[in-house]
Amino acid sequence: MGGHAEKTPESVTDSPLRGNSLARVIGDGEQSHGGHRCCMINQLEVRKQRCWVLGVGCTTEECLGAEVSEVAQCSLELEKTEFLVGSVIDAVVSQVMILLREKGLQLIRDIPEEIKTLAVYGDQVRVQQVLADFLFNMVRYAPSPQGWVEIQVRPRLKQVSDEITLMHIEFRIVCPGEGLPPDLVQDMFHSSQWVTREGLGLSMCRKILKLMNGEVQYIRESERCYFLIILELPMPRRSSKSFDRVIGIKTRQS
Repeated sequence: MGGHAEKTPESVTDSPLRGNSLARVIGDGEQSHGGHRCCMINQLEVRKQRCWVLGVGCTTEECLGAEVSEVAQCSLELEKTEFLVGSVIDAVVSQVMILLREKGLQLIRDIPEEIKTLAVYGDQVRVQQVLADFLFNMVRYAPSPQGWVEIQVRPRLKQVSDEITLMHIEFRIVCPGEGLPPDLVQDMFHSSQWVTREGLGLSMCRKILKLMNGEVQYIRESERCYFLIILELPMPRRSSKSFDRVIGIKTRQS
């Protein structure tokens, strides 16, 4: 795909994502660290704020129980507002900076410059929550010190009709080595009873992603592992025309 992709830090000239094989794909077919309370901080805080506005008190455990119940019953209410993709990416990265510094890890961002100012429709809080959770867990289990974690973003347009254009975005969150413990991956994809709150959080994020018509896979290769997260979000017409013109992506009929 064309366009300029930001590579941060600039001293990194070759992406660790290239030239790997022998992939094992795992997909749909409480611990604290550095002030980041596991993975469900966003949805709990959102629910607490809503309770406060309504004048109803709720504890963290009550909020968590309600959130799990709503996700399990597919009754979670999703917002639909316009937001910038770049704002979500910046917010997600900011949530792991402390842990990155503590572990001595490099963060590599391979992100087309043009996508940062593009607008899409969706639940910004939930998208940010899901991406931040996957990134946090990858950072947590990346080998350190002197290791790295990479965020790679690959967008393209998907024309559904004359009136509707979707932004198809593939996020890859990558680290070298073995990555997440097998038990945690099991919790994420296959368990109905979770061993840890960490596994519960990943499972909830996978299900929230599914409610947004997205999907996630966890791919383990010989020297690296990564989350592959796919989202398709509606775009305002002005953004789709701008993106197609600047980057030269060919739209295709679904």
